[in-house]
Amino acid sequence: MILPLSVTSTFFFILNVRKIRPTSFGTRVSVNPLAVGRKVICIGGTVHHLMAGYGGGRKSIVPGIASRETIRMNHERALDPEKPMTDVRVGSGLVENNPINLDMREAGAMVHVTFGINIVVDTSSRHSGLFCGEFDKAWQASCSYVQKGYGLPIDYQADVVIASCGGFPKDLNFYQSTKTLFNASRAVKEGGTLIMLAECPEGSGSKDFFDWIKPFSKGCLDEALRASFTIGGYIFYVACESIRRSKTLLLSSMEPELVRDMGVRSFKDMKDLLAEVDFNGKDVYVIPYGGSVLPQTKEAYERICREAEENGGAK
Repeated sequence: MILPLSVTSTFFFILNVRKIRPTSFGTRVSVNPLAVGRKVICIGGTVHHLMAGYGGGRKSIVPGIASRETIRMNHERALDPEKPMTDVRVGSGLVENNPINLDMREAGAMVHVTFGINIVVDTSSRHSGLFCGEFDKAWQASCSYVQKGYGLPIDYQADVVIASCGGFPKDLNFYQSTKTLFNASRAVKEGGTLIMLAECPEGSGSKDFFDWIKPFSKGCLDEALRASFTIGGYIFYVACESIRRSKTLLLSSMEPELVRDMGVRSFKDMKDLLAEVDFNGKDVYVIPYGGSVLPQTKEAYERICREAEENGGAK
């Protein structure tokens, strides 16, 4: 009998995990018992990742086959341990001092992975790179490829940034569109203007994402997320941080009131939106594939490329 995915996932998460040992960060590692004491082949996709630096590789173990507790303990490290903000060591392309990545790699090493396969796709979701071999080295090579291919070196942050998500399904809802928000906000000056183009036919998206508007409206988002951490909550948290940096305008079919309390002004008509923007004497960047391209200052781009190569990346 084949059980529905929701049933099998719950079974493995709650009833059937094997405890291994804690990482040096204190994360208690428990995984699917089918992977313990066996040779394992991991297949993953490598992209810039908001929390882990890059997807793929060790993420096949955590969160891939890990218990809810292990995932929660690892992901909670995305928040600054002392201040009400995200940890500055955590973010897309950051791996060297990233506590989430380092913790994941420790946990991943507890499973006997004999071979790794890492796939990279282009902006149209077609295969553009395949990296196979020793688990960690193959993943590191794929990270270097992603950074060089999708990291975008910029001379300076612009006054105005216009960014499209890149079309369906990357703008299916506002939750999916946040990747463009996170990427494009790196290219705009603090206090500048960010214009996002996102159709969002399904509105705001995941309930786990948008329900966090309640503690946000009460001014207790940080406390609420630390008390009950979820991925949706963290994405909402980072979205609010990004929105605060600039004047954020959205062209979308979504009802404007859905994102108004987050500080986003949403428009259904381009003329109405453009009437709110002063382009006179302003530097403007246009990013057609905001969900895929990661703007970085030239200094940051070169440093991250260098780190990827020194850690075994592709030359």
